[in-house]
Amino acid sequence: MPRVEQGGRTALLEAAVTVIADDGLRGLTYRAVGARAGVAHSLVRHHFGTREALIAEALSFGVELALAESSVLPGVDSVDELAEGLVESVIEHAAIHAFQYELVLESRRRSDLTPIVERYYARYQEAITEQLRRLGIDDAALADVVWLALDALVFRLLVLGDRDAASRTISTLRGLLAARVAS
Repeated sequence: MPRVEQGGRTALLEAAVTVIADDGLRGLTYRAVGARAGVAHSLVRHHFGTREALIAEALSFGVELALAESSVLPGVDSVDELAEGLVESVIEHAAIHAFQYELVLESRRRSDLTPIVERYYARYQEAITEQLRRLGIDDAALADVVWLALDALVFRLLVLGDRDAASRTISTLRGLLAARVAS
């Protein structure tokens, strides 16, 4: 994932995402991030200061990148477009998703990660709530169900790689939402 020619913070954030996706949070060191980005590890400390700041910024970076690569952000005009391309995006950007789940699971053991994970969940929830509003559905509880369904779908796809099951799940979810819009 890291694109060394980009230089700067973005390459380091991409490297941090990849390190955590591959080696877990325990594998995250300045040296590992620097090596993955093809720069001196002192540059990582220079840009982020602390490991915690690197983790927080990498999570925000990963969430925004994952949202940008999906059809969850506002912009689709019909239920049929919701989550369009999600399956391919998860497969193509598996490291981003693995990274996010690594941090979510690690937050069970490290309470200092809880606020970061709460922001992660809130960002996805906001994006889905806004998207559903654009489609004519203003129901916070239903937005929560859609978020949880998509989150579980991404997790299962990441772990098992069953594209057909993920596509069927998205199709079923769209059908349920279409019925809600029609009523």
